[in-house]
Amino acid sequence: MEGAWSCPVCNNVPEKADCSCRSALSRFFTLLQTGDSRSVSTLKVQSRHKQGRACIDKLTFALPSPVSVAEIYHKLSTQSIACVKVKLRDHKWYIRVGDSDSGTFVHLGQFDSQWTSKIVTRPSAFSDFASYQAHLNTSFGGNLMDQAKIVRCDFAVDYDTTLVSLLRGLDVANKQVVTQFTAKGSEKTGVMIGKGSEKVVVYDKSRDLNSAIPCTRIEVQLTGAKVPSLTLNELKTKTSAGKVKTGFENLSLHDVDLIEAITIPREQDQERRRQLDLVLSREGLLSARKTLDVNGNFQRNYGSLMTLHPWEPQPHEVLTNELKQYFSDTIKKESLHAYH
Repeated sequence: MEGAWSCPVCNNVPEKADCSCRSALSRFFTLLQTGDSRSVSTLKVQSRHKQGRACIDKLTFALPSPVSVAEIYHKLSTQSIACVKVKLRDHKWYIRVGDSDSGTFVHLGQFDSQWTSKIVTRPSAFSDFASYQAHLNTSFGGNLMDQAKIVRCDFAVDYDTTLVSLLRGLDVANKQVVTQFTAKGSEKTGVMIGKGSEKVVVYDKSRDLNSAIPCTRIEVQLTGAKVPSLTLNELKTKTSAGKVKTGFENLSLHDVDLIEAITIPREQDQERRRQLDLVLSREGLLSARKTLDVNGNFQRNYGSLMTLHPWEPQPHEVLTNELKQYFSDTIKKESLHAYH
């Protein structure tokens, strides 16, 4: 029949302007269009654990003795490495080594300082340890870097989820640790857990990235006696042997589900459930354990009102796997510039 509609799949000309093929295609495209919204409403946070990424975000070195800034400039110029003075977030002056993506800075303090004794680096700016070490040796010399001592080490794990979702199931082995929230207006932007030589900072990384895609970072900042190794080569050796302590061993993530309110027979337990739900929604599991732990009875009074489902793998497992790959001389990873 001339001009009649024919199915592009089976080439048949149905009596009506429809056929089984056309209906199937319609259902298929409907599924594609609604896939994202359905996954958001039905999948739990733990189903996104495979999107966890990890890195060494910062290594700060103390030089064995002060080095002339003029000597640093001369060394960089002989290697044709660009450098420029910049002021960073701490309001101190630095020499940026290479382009902005290198994450390598020589600490000056004052604009006209003539000596330096500290170098700040970002290993995650390089695809693997060999590239990172080669950059440092080329910029400053292998002998200097072999003697430099690590005085700060920041490990990080990122998840493609909101800060609220991650905090809901974040737990720390030491329940008495100091916790401080940061906020912008009424919206929480992060939390700092602990103090001194071991701090855990959890924050909305998507703000830093100026991205609409949710991203939350868990960062452990180690200084002093908590730094896992004194030198770069020692850090590689310990990591390759699985003996490095990152501080992530004390952290865990869970999906937290409350039991249905209608199944709770006692009014007292119903009130406890409301309290638990409120704290979990606002500040998460760690705060709930602290604020509701009256006379040390949190587990007895509230434990039966919720179920915990650990994320698999846990953040420390994600970090361990990533570090082993990073320090391997044979495995080349995809660039991690997306972290920054």
